[in-house]
Amino acid sequence: TTTASTTSGTHNRTNVIIAKGSRGDLVSTATWEEILTPDVEVTKVADKTENVAEGETVTYTITVTNVGNVALENLTVSDSLTKDTWTIEALAIGASKSFTTKYVVTKADVAEGSVTNVATVTGGDLKDESATEEVDVKDEITVTAKSATVKYNGSEQSVSGLVNDSVTFGGATYTVEANVSAKGTDADTYETVLTGTPKVKDA
Repeated sequence: TTTASTTSGTHNRTNVIIAKGSRGDLVSTATWEEILTPDVEVTKVADKTENVAEGETVTYTITVTNVGNVALENLTVSDSLTKDTWTIEALAIGASKSFTTKYVVTKADVAEGSVTNVATVTGGDLKDESATEEVDVKDEITVTAKSATVKYNGSEQSVSGLVNDSVTFGGATYTVEANVSAKGTDADTYETVLTGTPKVKDA
């Protein structure tokens, strides 16, 4: 028999068969080598991976599965981003354990454009295994349309353009092009309307 271990190597196994008969016992012995190979599969899945904004919380699920041919003990699971760690005291062949961890997207992540997170499993002679998940971060730029109060004269009046068409984001300056306007004939307050697709260009 083989006990739970994270140690790889060759182990001798012996099987003895005894056949009893009137002329005595017939004993057959067979010995063979069993190669123990500890191995795990690690997966990491985020509950959201695209267009994540600053301040949003991303929940990661880490799953460790014993895909080797020996039961495992005392494995350490660590998360590079959240710095969380967990211990798996025992993991039978074919069994899995899952963990969750949360991360709040920061301004620095937005400037970087993405969040990369790595989960790693270590223990005994087990070869370190890891899984990586990348989350794309949404870049948000806020601009303000121009507003004005004009004298009503019975004809259509309009206001167009942006108050701030030059913005700084992630340490760089960009120019925003957007066709925005508010217009009307009657004396009233009108909502600004965006026409077409805004464009952000290097300043």
